[in-house]
Amino acid sequence: MTPLAIALCVVVSSAIIMTPTLFDLLSVLVTLLYSALCLALSLLLRTTILSHHLTIARVSVHLRPPSIALHNVQAVFPERSIYPSTTIKFVELRVTPHTPSRAAPKVLTVRLTSALHVSRLSTVSTTQLTAVILIFPVLARLSAGPPVQVTLDGFRLRVFSSTATPYLVQRLREALVSTVLFGEVLRFDDLAADVRFGLDYAALDGPGADKLGAPAQDEDGAETEPEEEQQPGAGEAPEEDDLLVVASTANLQMHDRKGRIYAFTHVCACMRRSWGGFVCARGAYEMEAEGCRWQRFPPVVLGEAGLKELSMWRCIARLPLTLPVDVYTLVTDPMRFIDLVVPRAQIQFDDFRMRDAELVRQGFEGLVRAFMGVPLMPGR
Repeated sequence: MTPLAIALCVVVSSAIIMTPTLFDLLSVLVTLLYSALCLALSLLLRTTILSHHLTIARVSVHLRPPSIALHNVQAVFPERSIYPSTTIKFVELRVTPHTPSRAAPKVLTVRLTSALHVSRLSTVSTTQLTAVILIFPVLARLSAGPPVQVTLDGFRLRVFSSTATPYLVQRLREALVSTVLFGEVLRFDDLAADVRFGLDYAALDGPGADKLGAPAQDEDGAETEPEEEQQPGAGEAPEEDDLLVVASTANLQMHDRKGRIYAFTHVCACMRRSWGGFVCARGAYEMEAEGCRWQRFPPVVLGEAGLKELSMWRCIARLPLTLPVDVYTLVTDPMRFIDLVVPRAQIQFDDFRMRDAELVRQGFEGLVRAFMGVPLMPGR
């Protein structure tokens, strides 16, 4: 059952992240226990148990270096479960323990290859996820940040509608937009924006785009008289119009005034809005980002507090006092213990509405606070 326990720990970790309070944690743990039992029976009996299904093709154990790996894992959750109507697949999950040292204080490395998460709200995939767990990284002078470093290679997120956004995606949007509006910009090299109206923007990039607006010609190359425009009748549909907004930035670094640094090497966002015709007004949103870093720094690094001498014995002596606080923080805000690095990310909203944009929400909230004389909050 050890491979099963490892697989369930990986599947369950995001459920704990989605738990904002201790009361919600209890309900999540009960549902989690039910799903874990159903998955364990499904794996042992090799059949579907109460709409739960778990398959593991192969388990491999290596002694040099020591590691354990699960291959071709697929988990299916029903509507009433810890993940409603969700399918999780990955090619390989490899867990490698390490002997920590002062030069390399690593305890555990978890590597997830070709992972796919499909739910009724979104689809998430990544080429490789690597999580490195450190012990006392500050004392080893390796890092001043959190003890868990996560790297997502080839991250792709597709949200079906902006009206129903996954909880983690919504939290990240709120934090990022709050930093843009109320945080501190440390570096900002370039900003470019382009707005297009009228014709379908897809035609501007297709073949013959250089001939748009040129007079019509016949087969011999002679110019022909343009045909008279025909007024639409009462029964005809109005012409469909498009709006395209493209914005890009380079080398953007921001501080949310709460210890987090957001850094992007290059970001390009595109929003399309269509209306008219027989279809209702609809929109789509896409974003590509490179060199994304979400890192946490202590007040000493940010220059907000003085430097204090640290020793291993002092940290061990303070452990009984700080451990309960750390456990509570792990339950309520687990992202405080994680540094996230995404070399390349692609995010897409199939159905996107302007009133669902977090920038519009928090921007209007900031205007209301400024008008009423309420101090602006630096972040949520």
